[in-house]
Amino acid sequence: MFPKSLVLLFPLVHATWNCGVDPDTADLEQQANLTVRDVKVTALMTAAKALHANRNDVVYTQGDKRWNGIDNKKMPPACPKYSDCSSAVSWMYWTVFGPQGSYPWSKDKLNGQDWKAGYTGTMTNYGKSVSKSAMKRGDLVFYGGTKSVPGHVAMYVGHDKVVSHGSDPAGCYSVDYRSDRIDIRCYFDCDSDEAEEALV
Repeated sequence: MFPKSLVLLFPLVHATWNCGVDPDTADLEQQANLTVRDVKVTALMTAAKALHANRNDVVYTQGDKRWNGIDNKKMPPACPKYSDCSSAVSWMYWTVFGPQGSYPWSKDKLNGQDWKAGYTGTMTNYGKSVSKSAMKRGDLVFYGGTKSVPGHVAMYVGHDKVVSHGSDPAGCYSVDYRSDRIDIRCYFDCDSDEAEEALV
């Protein structure tokens, strides 16, 4: 259980959000009964919403600039100026679990690169595979390539939607907007075990 004031630690982005569960419209009475996972997910959804709200200002690149959101410590409602699919979801996770986040991990459990690098192939070394029926908001959905080195990643935001920056502009799509979905991974507070206990 969390007091309502704790939820206010996460600045919400005020923009139209037609993708997933809107963190701005959560019932305040329910917020008093939030679990730790709920608070983490609300913060992740706030970052996803910031990326989506600023989608016309974020430039897709696979170059070094893609880490500028983390390098420049951008927090929602701001977002990275440049990103690709893996750096976009890394940034979203960094806003919650990085050294500046509300629930900092002792190490980078998404890429294992101290929040300085990574790609879809490093992400598959961490977390836990889950079924589509078991996926929860904040889980990552992988597409194409191979199961160990997928070609693309997006974040599940609820209502059968993902936020993705696989090309310009970043977008909100159905989970199965691509026919080559190959994995869904949970990285924190997974049902049967903590994802961090499953790390390699």
